Amino acid sequence: PHEKYHRMESFINKAMEKVYSRQRIVSELKQRGWRTDIIEMVLEGVHEANRNVHKLKHYIKRSRSRGYRDRHIRDNLLHVGWKKEQVDEAFKEIQ
Repeated sequence: PHEKYHRMESFINKAMEKVYSRQRIVSELKQRGWRTDIIEMVLEGVHEANRNVHKLKHYIKRSRSRGYRDRHIRDNLLHVGWKKEQVDEAFKEIQ
């Protein structure tokens, strides 16, 4: 699945170079069959596990504000390689 995320990231980068709005990028990706929650992961830069806990917490907050449940957010993050400890700590810090 990570290869797919990289292709989406490449599409997003090219769209941003063309000054597409975030809304247009999301719309075009949804038309291509991508789920909104996965699009948001790539847009937020958390589709690959890294050490940027600030981005991780920002993604969690935004996902919650969009109505996603913590379990769904957690599962997505673990699926792309974030360590359980990192995810648990981020959730604990923003509670």
